[in-house]
Amino acid sequence: MTNATELTLWASNVTDAAAATGSVWCLVTPEGYEGDPPRVNLEWNPARAQYEAPYAGFTATGVYALTFCAANEQGEKAEAVPSAVYRVTAPIPPGPDAYESDNKASAARAIKLDVPQVHTFHATNDEDWVYLLAVSNLIYDIETIHLSTNVDSVLEIYNSSLQKIDTVDLFGPEDGELAGLDFPKSGFYYVRVSQDTTQGWEGGAYALLISARTAGEYDFLCVAGGDQLSGGPLPAGCRVEVRDSGGNLQAVETFDGESAMLLIFGLPENQDYTVELVDLPEGYRHVDPEAFPAVQSAHVPYQDGAPVCFVVMPYVQVRGALREQVTALGLADAWLLFRAAAARGVIEVGDIYRNYPNTGGGSKTGPGGEFPENVFLPVLDWDLLIERPGCETVELVGAVREAYPGMAPLDVGAVAFPAFRITNVAAAAGGPTIGWVATPGREYALERSTNLLGGYTSVWSGVAAGTAAAFQDTSATGVQQIYY
Repeated sequence: MTNATELTLWASNVTDAAAATGSVWCLVTPEGYEGDPPRVNLEWNPARAQYEAPYAGFTATGVYALTFCAANEQGEKAEAVPSAVYRVTAPIPPGPDAYESDNKASAARAIKLDVPQVHTFHATNDEDWVYLLAVSNLIYDIETIHLSTNVDSVLEIYNSSLQKIDTVDLFGPEDGELAGLDFPKSGFYYVRVSQDTTQGWEGGAYALLISARTAGEYDFLCVAGGDQLSGGPLPAGCRVEVRDSGGNLQAVETFDGESAMLLIFGLPENQDYTVELVDLPEGYRHVDPEAFPAVQSAHVPYQDGAPVCFVVMPYVQVRGALREQVTALGLADAWLLFRAAAARGVIEVGDIYRNYPNTGGGSKTGPGGEFPENVFLPVLDWDLLIERPGCETVELVGAVREAYPGMAPLDVGAVAFPAFRITNVAAAAGGPTIGWVATPGREYALERSTNLLGGYTSVWSGVAAGTAAAFQDTSATGVQQIYY
């Protein structure tokens, strides 16, 4: 369901459906809900030959588990029947969705099984990429659900080397598309969703849903792990610890560096477990801790369920500070963008990496110009781009070179940034300008000067906006003033 909050719940072919003393009800469990779920009693509708009732509690985006129950007049209950409702919110009119910018494989977002993601086509060149870590003992269904009448989606599936293995474009705007991965080789797969524009283009929204099903009920625990940078399995020696609900250690298994999948047998069935990945090599971090955290939940046995997935990558931390090149004062609120100078895995030369985790937003310098603590980059070569309002972008080519897993934090030192515009007020209008524009509304006053460039280096302290600050420059006539 899209945007709405009310839906009719119904059940048909219930044994003794016409029995007046029988009862049919539905338990509605929102995602993450704890405690007794809301109960909705269904009433018999002879016109439709079904039990039904409206329910208006679908107020939040997410998955609602439905459990349909029935009992006869003696109170004997039939076997419960599970179902689910996916409630999504589609922006109207379509603008950029919550997963932007995801227009290429290196910016692909993680997608969790059985949890729909709502995306939009908000521009003619818009496309969306997601990735999943698949295992060989499952069948995966990949589908788009059109939420706008003008969307005509196209599905493409790629392996970890970005070799296309399938394209699906069978239906028009009336229906979504459905693709599949049947018992694939364990590893990373990428899904690209674009719009078929042969009949023209118009913005719209759709939901992307990936689900998995088994060939039967499994009495073991399935754990998948991969290094997204290399596209291969976890490094050898990474261990998985499985604990029961009481915190007791039930199993320990180790990845061998060859396979991306572990099967853990011998766990007591019909129990919930926590699964933790430990002994990661130095420098490795979880790529998306929100989607695939270090500790996850599991249940044994599982059927049509998701394996536990751990996605990691080797990183190097980058430290430094931004200083105004004239005053040497720290510059806050400058954006740090890192541009790939080498290619590896799905990362291409020129790709931009903004922060860790790389799921949107970005990294800004702090009050004293210091780099934030979340600057972690995949281990390869990077150039640094610095952007600040009112200033030209500064490039630091070669900022990160020859990085390797486990290396100590890399300090690029104090980066000089031209933020001031210094104007020769004694010159005629349109006279020479030295330097660049600072943040509007801020000014500095001269404290002391030393010789530089035949004139002076000036150290400034902040003063209220509107106060003119000046210094004498012997390399030119007249007084130099700094403006904001």
